[in-house]
Amino acid sequence: SDGVLDGTGENGRWGGYNYIYRMQAFQDNRHLAVLGNFRGNITIPTVGGGHTTLTNRKNGNYDGFLIKLDTTASPMRAAWAVAPEQFAGGRSYFRNVATTAAGHVIISNYIRPGRSYQGRLIKVNGNTGATVWVKGPYADAYYIYGAATIGEDIFFGAEHRTAGVTPFENGVTIPTASGSVSKLDAAGNYQWTVPLPSSYRADEIVSSPSGDAIFVYGPTPSSSSRKAASGTGACAVTGQNKAVLYRLNPADGSCVWAKDIGPMGYGRMTADATYLYGVGYEDEPITFDQDLTLRSRGPENDATLLKWRTSDGMGMWGMSIGGTGDDYGYDVALTSAGGIVIGGYTTSDSIDL
Repeated sequence: SDGVLDGTGENGRWGGYNYIYRMQAFQDNRHLAVLGNFRGNITIPTVGGGHTTLTNRKNGNYDGFLIKLDTTASPMRAAWAVAPEQFAGGRSYFRNVATTAAGHVIISNYIRPGRSYQGRLIKVNGNTGATVWVKGPYADAYYIYGAATIGEDIFFGAEHRTAGVTPFENGVTIPTASGSVSKLDAAGNYQWTVPLPSSYRADEIVSSPSGDAIFVYGPTPSSSSRKAASGTGACAVTGQNKAVLYRLNPADGSCVWAKDIGPMGYGRMTADATYLYGVGYEDEPITFDQDLTLRSRGPENDATLLKWRTSDGMGMWGMSIGGTGDDYGYDVALTSAGGIVIGGYTTSDSIDL
């Protein structure tokens, strides 16, 4: 940040660095909310020919940045760029971004003021980039990962490493060390919080296009002694396949169905009116259900792509994607013509589908 690169400057031996982590379209189909993390300086060109420079002077510790990108500008430029709620005392990571119907932005975030992380949720005004409100930091919500919206309602997922904690202002107690999903209204008021007994966090949350469902992906604990069966009927799971997929009712958080599935790495998902798609990666055989085990095409990581029916969670198909090297599936999106777009990274000479 001060231009000194020999290890004695403000950013120390780490120097400057930045990366984009997630993006989400605004509903005007013109702008993108672009979220990432940085240290040092990051300069963003803005509409009208100017620029905004954001600064993080910390030694080795990140802050988050948020850009509203105008995709119709030529070349593309930012309507605004901000580093909301910069955290002076330690690390701060932005992890997910969602946009509301009114054009505002929700950021899932966690900070580390000491030896433990604390989750935060930030709402940003989509017109100006100003912070509207902040929820947290929550000492008993170690990470806040997944975030989604339906209209102006907000859904987020957290991780709780201690049983019997009451992490949020609504007074709901999480009975086991597990994940949870919460719903807030536009003003940040809690509507409900539900524990996910078989998942230790909620990595990804997506909503259905009609707004009648939210889908949650969460990995189960690596320790077999912590895996817990939960639910009954369509919501009965064992947690033994290393991850769980849930459909929840947005009105009250009640479970509609749940499925034992295999791990998906980052576990990115997207949904249309009938189906849910998930992309990830793994370097070992992955058991998604009794009829499907995906095996690696080589000794390294391969990407995975899965499709489920949203009405009951029935798996439609799944496939591995890759070659002899490492292949990672990082994100998935749908085209208006019914195609599937996968973003990822490969070290293979060729890729098989």
